[in-house]
Parts: sequence; C-alpha cells; structure tokens
Amino acid sequence: MPVRRLLFANIVIEFLLTLTFLGLKRRVSVVFLGLLFLPVFSQTPDSARRLLFDFQLDHANELIRSSSVSVEKLKLKSLSDFLTLLSDQSELSYKVFEKQSKRLAKDLKKTFDNKSFRSSSFLFKHYLFSAIASSQYSDYPSAAKSVFRAFKYYIRMVEKHPAHTESKLAGAIMTVLSEQVPDQYAKMIPKGMSNPNQTPGFTQLKNVYQKALLSRSELSLEAGLLWVILLWEFSPDDNETWAAWMEVSKNESLSGLLSAKYVGIMAAFKSGQRDYLSSTFNSMPEEDMDRLKYLYFQRGKHLLFEFDPTGLEDLNTFINLSPRGNFVKTAWLRLGWYHLISHNDQKANMCFSKVLSDGIDKIWIDEQSISEAENADSYNSDLLKLRMLYDGGNYLECLHAIEAHELSGSLQSSSFVAEMQYRKARCLQGLKRDSESLKAYDVLLQNHLDEESYIIPQAAIIASSIAEKRGDIDAALSYLDIAESCNNHEFQKTFWRQIQSTRRRLN
Repeated sequence: MPVRRLLFANIVIEFLLTLTFLGLKRRVSVVFLGLLFLPVFSQTPDSARRLLFDFQLDHANELIRSSSVSVEKLKLKSLSDFLTLLSDQSELSYKVFEKQSKRLAKDLKKTFDNKSFRSSSFLFKHYLFSAIASSQYSDYPSAAKSVFRAFKYYIRMVEKHPAHTESKLAGAIMTVLSEQVPDQYAKMIPKGMSNPNQTPGFTQLKNVYQKALLSRSELSLEAGLLWVILLWEFSPDDNETWAAWMEVSKNESLSGLLSAKYVGIMAAFKSGQRDYLSSTFNSMPEEDMDRLKYLYFQRGKHLLFEFDPTGLEDLNTFINLSPRGNFVKTAWLRLGWYHLISHNDQKANMCFSKVLSDGIDKIWIDEQSISEAENADSYNSDLLKLRMLYDGGNYLECLHAIEAHELSGSLQSSSFVAEMQYRKARCLQGLKRDSESLKAYDVLLQNHLDEESYIIPQAAIIASSIAEKRGDIDAALSYLDIAESCNNHEFQKTFWRQIQSTRRRLN
C-alpha cells in the first residue's frame, strides 16, 4: 500500500475507533447502530434477505442453510449472526458472535478469492460489524483490529471499482465519518482521500439512495436506512432527519420491515413526532414486539412520556425478557422517574436501587443511568416532569409548565432554574420558533455559564447551529467559543468533536 494510503489508514483507524465507536451520542441501542452497515445482497434470495431485515431470524436461517455455498450465502450468514447478537445483547451472546465471526471470515478466505471486489465488499462490512459489537462490550483492542481490517478492504473496493454503487456507498459512509474528525486528525488526512468529489457526506448518501431507487436496485434499502441513521446521529437539524425519513418511508421495498420501523421510530423520537409514534405503536402487532424486544423499551418509554401508566407494563416486559442485557438499567431509571412524579416514593426508590444493583452495564446509556440513580436524593419531581414532557415531544405542554413555574415566583435552586431555561429554549426550537429559542439560549448562557452541567456547552452548540441556519456565521462562531470555554463537564469528548468539526465547516 502506498505511503499516503498507509498514513491515512492509520489515521482512520484511530478516529473511527475513538470518535465513532467510542464517541457517539450513544442514545440508541446497538440494534440501531448495527443498521449503519447493513450488507448488500444483490444476488441472494430475496425471501431470506427480507426475512432478516424483518427480524424473522429462525425462518431466514432455514433458507440460508439450504442454499449452496457462495459469497452471498456468507453475507447472509454474517448478517444473521449480527442481528442475533443485536436482538439479544448479552455478554455471552457477544462471545458467541466473536467466535462465529472469526470462523466466517476464515471460511471466506479459505474458499474464495478474498481480493475480489465481491469478497472485499463483504469483508469490509463484516469487520465493521465486529468493530461495532466489540466496542459496545468494551473490547477495544478487538474493535481496533476490526477497524483496521475493514479499512483495508474498503481500499481494495475503491481500487477495483471506484464507480461501483457499493464503493460509492462505502465512500459516503467514510465521508460522513471523516467530517466529524477533530482538527488534529483533519489536518493529517491527505486531500482527496476521504472525499474525492468534495461533496458533503449526507448529500452523497442521498444521491446513492435516489439513484438506487430509480434503478430499482436492492441497494436502495440499505442506502435509505443509512441516510436516515447517519443524519440521526450527526446532523444538528432534527427536521432534516425527519424529512429524510419521510422520503425513505415511501420506498415500497421498506414497507413493513421491522428494521425500517425501528429506524422510523428513532427518527420520530429525535424530531418530537408524537402523533407518528402513537400511530406506529398502536398499529404494531405483538409478534413484531416479540421479535425485537427493544420495541417494548421504546414503546414503554413513549407511553411514560405521555404519562400513560400502561408504559410501566412494557418496560417491565422488556426487563423480564432481558434481565441482564443492555438498557435494563435505563428502563429501571425511567420507571423510577415515573413513580417519583406520581408521588410513589417507595416504588421509585426500589427502581433506583435496581439501577445500582449488580448487572450488565456495558454501554454508555446504562452507565449514565447509574450516575443518575446515585443522585436520586436530589431529584425534583417537577423537573423530572419537564424532562419527560420534552423528551416525549410535548413541547407546548412543557413550555406552559415552565411558564407557570416562572410566574409562581417560587424559590428554586440555580441548577433547577438553569435547566428550566434550557428546556424552554429546546421547546421553542422544537416548535420551530427559532428567534425566540435563540433569545432563550442567550438568557441561559448569560446567567448560568458557571453551572456545572452538560446543558451549558450543549446549549451553546445548539445556539451556534441556529445562528448558522439564519446566516449569521460570526454569531455561530462566537457561540462555539462559548461552548469551548465551558466544556469541562460531561460529554467532553463528544462536544469537542462537534465544536471542532463545526468550526472547521464554518470557517
């Protein structure tokens, strides 16, 4: 490999591992992250492919076992193993997955030419599967090795068929990720290597999706989901994510697939689409819920955000289905919050003790739930209600509750006042009242810069994005200065990446 490519490969390894796998917002389960790198099955049985995307894993595996040996069969087996891990998410299932993953790669290299384009395409995504899984279970050395291997096969794809649709899609993924790199890495990436045509990554993804859709290519399924997922993860514009999902959801090949439903649900959570969430969950067959148990977590969370007590049953169902899996501690935390605002302190304390008990807490959101539960004594039920109203997309109701608190004139702690102001700004933004939202962020930043909370740098970053959208680049850069100066609390690595990549784009 030429020196420039070797240098770039080493850079990519470090930034992908450190910033992508370890520095993502981690608001979503591995199920969602796993869909980032769904493989293409241009020459595999459509029935098996659709069954896998629909999480009908047992039926799909029967078809896979009966098919003849080919690279396409290995692709299906790789996806099946990965989705099995994602639907279970236990440390034991991860160990089984890693063992099967190594065997699968060995089978391909032993049976087929691993330098061919088809094999390189498979191995590129196969090793990305392994990297995602390893990092979620804190096996960072394995993740690093997998990222290195994935990038090696990506280079082979580009060298053999740079204009191939799969190469274009892989290039779009790499571009989106490279756009998130902090300055010290961006300066080292040789020009043209990460983004040869100088087109923004999201635009590349959209173009790949639209061209695949016009040509009726099966790649449209993967490209469409990728477009929405990466917007969800990296775009500061919630409306952009939702608009992309609305376009992708019209694709007939996506209709009814459980993986697509899950992506739509998460896009709706990000953009506060309460009506969409309600209609989707109301029409969701129980057999779908049982095939992907994390739907119980998402539906229960949605119902509690609506202060509907039937959400308690869903969260308890999820906990019973996955007593030692990821998101269980977060489910207990949500239950505790609901009981606390319902003035049932005994049940709330029992839920918080469950969060703090021994068990699996490998991914960030569960570790964050432990941190929250450790401070349960300082919870304010009014503030928790405001959080749940906002998280559920109840922006107007949340705004009215905040205004009622302000009018009451009751004395509250500085942290309570700061978070109320933050929620006020976020609600106004959710209601598309950007001018008022920016003024609310200004009040927060002027009066609470010394508050030891993640909401201060996050507010400055969001204010910067609003100013940018309004065309005021100087103001956008000034807000980034504020974010950088007070970014010494939680989420520091993620904010650092956002601040630097945004500043580089603005400049």
